[in-house]
Amino acid sequence: MKAHFITRYQLEQKIGELEARIYWHERGTFPVTNLKDIRRELRALEVRLECGLFVPELNEHGNIIERWNDHTDRYKYDFNVCSHSKGWIQYDTDQDAWYFGVWVHPIRREILTYAEGDVTHVKCKSKESYKQELKAMNDFYGSPPPAFICIDIDTKTITKIYDERPE
Repeated sequence: MKAHFITRYQLEQKIGELEARIYWHERGTFPVTNLKDIRRELRALEVRLECGLFVPELNEHGNIIERWNDHTDRYKYDFNVCSHSKGWIQYDTDQDAWYFGVWVHPIRREILTYAEGDVTHVKCKSKESYKQELKAMNDFYGSPPPAFICIDIDTKTITKIYDERPE
């Protein structure tokens, strides 16, 4: 990774690594001889982050990816950040749980994934790249699970009701 072409996520990771080295040095666990250099590099990276001196992370479709950690549960996204009232639609998968969820915003062409505290936000540059993302997601996650299952005990029939995925 060249220092000049570093993404925000890579920059934050490097800052975390340097902070950890200082933390463990100060506790005597892993002493370092170049503490002054580490502090200088850390400050330079923090300034770079504050000034926005990083390149956007792009995926294979050329869409911008932003990543962060949010140690909560998916319901913060269901009922607030990615609520239906804000234009978001849940993208149903077999993996949905309190620690995992996917939402799409068709108007803004955005996709947000929450997985065990790791959040990935994809911003699509065009309608075509948004469709490519949705196709890749469909290939990856497979068919959607039923939204509801109705059981008629008299006729002993099961009816599965599916919610359409956004296209």
